[in-house]
Amino acid sequence: MQFRIYLFVLVLAVQSSASKADSLPTRPAHRVSASAQYGFILAHTRKLDYLSRAHITGMELAWEKQTDRSKAWHALYNFPRWGFSYMRIDLGNPQQTGNSHIALANLQLPLIKNNFANLNFRLSSGLAYIDHPFDRIENHKNVAIGSHINGAVDFRFSSEIKIAKSMSFSAALGITHFSNAAYKTPNLGLNMPTARAGLTWAAGSVSPAKLNDPAPFKKANERAFTLAAGPKEISPAGGKKYAAYNASFTYGRKVNQKSIWGLGADFSYDTSIHDQLLQDSLTDITKSMNIRTGVHLSHELVISKLTVLTQMGAYLYSEVKSQGPVYHKMGMRYNVSEKLFASLILKTHYANADNLELGVGKRF
Repeated sequence: MQFRIYLFVLVLAVQSSASKADSLPTRPAHRVSASAQYGFILAHTRKLDYLSRAHITGMELAWEKQTDRSKAWHALYNFPRWGFSYMRIDLGNPQQTGNSHIALANLQLPLIKNNFANLNFRLSSGLAYIDHPFDRIENHKNVAIGSHINGAVDFRFSSEIKIAKSMSFSAALGITHFSNAAYKTPNLGLNMPTARAGLTWAAGSVSPAKLNDPAPFKKANERAFTLAAGPKEISPAGGKKYAAYNASFTYGRKVNQKSIWGLGADFSYDTSIHDQLLQDSLTDITKSMNIRTGVHLSHELVISKLTVLTQMGAYLYSEVKSQGPVYHKMGMRYNVSEKLFASLILKTHYANADNLELGVGKRF
């Protein structure tokens, strides 16, 4: 969706921030925060206009731990914080959406930092429970969310101003997204821009640990091959599950310690395409029409063993014309070893999730 394009730009801004960990003073070891939020449901399609009956309101409780520079990526990302949070959001429509409960894992990346104020960018992902998903009989107008359990991502710019020895006032602008990755239709998803304000309490202290100087970085080329698969549904709601398989190859360039740029190709076999073409009243459908091929531009933000992957792709061959020629992928890769990784990737067509890809791959 277009939101992911905006996120791509934000990730690039974060990865370009300078590392200043060497000059950091002692920092609180733990932080606990409470905040309130106010916003609205962004109707990225007219089908969602009626769901936004009122502004959304919510609250969040969070715990964070300060990194101590004991690992190279701590210094590389300017002494970030990691932690967990719980959010509750009233979606402003008690009959058709109700409330949501969200559990998130967070990584807070400092952009500007001193003793009295700071500016941060926080990346969060987790799970959300929605009170009132689509139901063919009792809630047929909620075409945004088709399941109680959904994936959730949250991104925000935040600032803190110290108001007491162990207390700070925080303010933030962010966006939260819910989707089940087309595991169950309908699944147009919910996007919620919000303004947030709260208080943070700090405790303990941690000083930057001594770390040996890392080896000088050398730009290098790499190749990555991935095999992935995932379930999906198509309209109408309540249909059967289909399997989508994907093989991809990316030729990348490590331009610095944080960033890998690449170009690649995708080959997929989607068993739902046969029935999609039938719905479009096409005849003479063969299994070869389930094949799709495409090329992509790739970026990976490297955070220790984890990389945040963003890809923009275009189909070279696809019999399904209604989804357009462009596709997007975003997700995570975890490096199990120097060469092997596991991946969890969401594929979308603009505002519509296509499927979730669970995969394994190798760098060489």
